[in-house]
Amino acid sequence: SCPAPPTGKIMKKVLYSDDLTVTKVIHDDNSETAIKTVSSCDTQLSDDGEFVLNESDRNKYSIFISDSAGCYMKCKFCYLTLKDMKYGKLSADQIVSNIKEAVMVRNTTYPEIDLTPIHSKFVKLCWMGMGDAFINTERSKNATIELMDFIMEHGFAVGLDGVDMSTVVPKVSNIEETFDHLRELERLLQKYPLNPHNDVLVHRSEEFSNTPSTYPSRSRFRLFYSLHSAIQKTRDELIPNAMPIAEALPAVLDYSEDNKHNVIIHHMFIDGFNDSDEEVDALIQLIKDYCLHNHELRILRYNTCEVSTFIHESNRFKDIIKRLMEVHPFIKVQISAGSEVKAACGQFLVSD
Repeated sequence: SCPAPPTGKIMKKVLYSDDLTVTKVIHDDNSETAIKTVSSCDTQLSDDGEFVLNESDRNKYSIFISDSAGCYMKCKFCYLTLKDMKYGKLSADQIVSNIKEAVMVRNTTYPEIDLTPIHSKFVKLCWMGMGDAFINTERSKNATIELMDFIMEHGFAVGLDGVDMSTVVPKVSNIEETFDHLRELERLLQKYPLNPHNDVLVHRSEEFSNTPSTYPSRSRFRLFYSLHSAIQKTRDELIPNAMPIAEALPAVLDYSEDNKHNVIIHHMFIDGFNDSDEEVDALIQLIKDYCLHNHELRILRYNTCEVSTFIHESNRFKDIIKRLMEVHPFIKVQISAGSEVKAACGQFLVSD
């Protein structure tokens, strides 16, 4: 890895991936911000039954936002849980300050670090699935707009690629108010120039191995609902602090208004845990019961993690995907960033 820039009053550590596509800033409050310049990637199932990489340069870069230090959701596959990191809430001012700091660090020129310029790219903001962003969507909405205004005013992007929020749907007291803030965020995001890739409906068919010629139009804000099992008992073991599926999924779909506001289903398959015929049958039945055919089913790749109870991805992965492709028209099999290191899900390092 390349040398890190000098630390400041807020910044604790800066790390770079070996290929310099990822800059990670670890702040003094122990939260993390990652900025990635990798192309959009997924994997497709070829005619001979093998997964092949499908990469497209959409002229974007992504900022991954931590809305807390640690996480109270305690998902069993996450490195935050494995490390038993202490959970601490962050104020809106802390979150905004952290992201501004990370963007400024990423745009500082150091002779020994040859980073890809981002000023001519569109920016995507990604709220990580740590719970707080969904619990306090008013804070997330306000922070998003403040950050986008900062990025645009300082010339750190030419426009918006989109805003994503991942969630397992934690238990919230007023979920309707939660979704009202997300609808308002979608409205407020209309003022930013949009990546032209997002205006083309048919281009997304290239990202799917089984997609018809068109795909549901892409909203500027997208909500990713992490499922990981359609059997409540299994999901409770994996994601202990989330709202039950029978409550969460109807509410999420009601918010979506038939994909007017995009909802994407996240799922991964772990060997010996959620990859049995019973599990796949339950997922297929859930797709049918809730008419999920108009919502992208995004399959995440689970990285090998020897220190976890869940060691590696299902050995039946290809067969499972083939079964799902028979019943769902919009499946994206995502690549697993960090597969060369000890990791839990595709984004999180277990060890430095």
